[in-house]
Amino acid sequence: MRKRLSLPPIIAVTINFVLFFVKFYIGIRTNCLCIYTDSINNLADTGAALLALLGIYLMTRPATKKYPFGKGRTEYAASFLMAILMTGAGFLFAYNSIERFFAPTPVWFFVKYAVIIGATCLVKLILGVIFSLLYKKDHSPVTKALVFDSFTDCGITLVALVSFTLTNYTEFIIDAYLGLFISIIISVLGIKLIISSFGNLIGKTDEALMEKIEMAIKNIDNTIEIISISVHNYGVEKNIVSLTLSGNKNLQKEIKNVLRKKLSLESTVEWEDKP
Repeated sequence: MRKRLSLPPIIAVTINFVLFFVKFYIGIRTNCLCIYTDSINNLADTGAALLALLGIYLMTRPATKKYPFGKGRTEYAASFLMAILMTGAGFLFAYNSIERFFAPTPVWFFVKYAVIIGATCLVKLILGVIFSLLYKKDHSPVTKALVFDSFTDCGITLVALVSFTLTNYTEFIIDAYLGLFISIIISVLGIKLIISSFGNLIGKTDEALMEKIEMAIKNIDNTIEIISISVHNYGVEKNIVSLTLSGNKNLQKEIKNVLRKKLSLESTVEWEDKP
């Protein structure tokens, strides 16, 4: 379990750290704000992936007397911190872009650097595909955040490449405009990810799961009345459901078995007699 969940952040740390150095060097050599901004974005991604690794490490620690349900919810905290880092990077880039409006500086174009930046864009695209496949297996919010981040980075790098190339043909400060465009995208997507991650962190209701529980019970016996359902989440695929039902008590064992086998849910069931 730990090895499977740790794989995406380990890949992300390694790749993003290498991309940071490559883009940072090119950004400094060419004085291209978009490329420089993109490199800092990769550095922020590296830090976010390290946070994810820490969260997964804590999540996979065995249950103790103090933490009887383990520390699975730390993964939600890691995902939330990743989103904050992403948003913070977006605001920083916006500041740098606006600053360049007032103090334009030349950008030096080199074909070899344009090719390298194009290659880094392809790397992030491939990484996004790999993380998408891994997410289908682990359903981890951290892996989902990495999928989102990889495809977003691919688009950002593509915009940076366009900006860098066009500066060779125009004196217009396109670098500042596209830099601001990139920062706005990062900030908006980061804020959306913060809202989504915060919902998981504080324990929002999973409406889809509630419907699946109701359907599973009704498929066993449609006459059973569902009085209440409470789902207690302790991390990815770590849910305990508390049910209050009314009807045939002899079906309690079957209900618990169905929920365990079909939905991977442990459950407690209380019965109320109809008046």
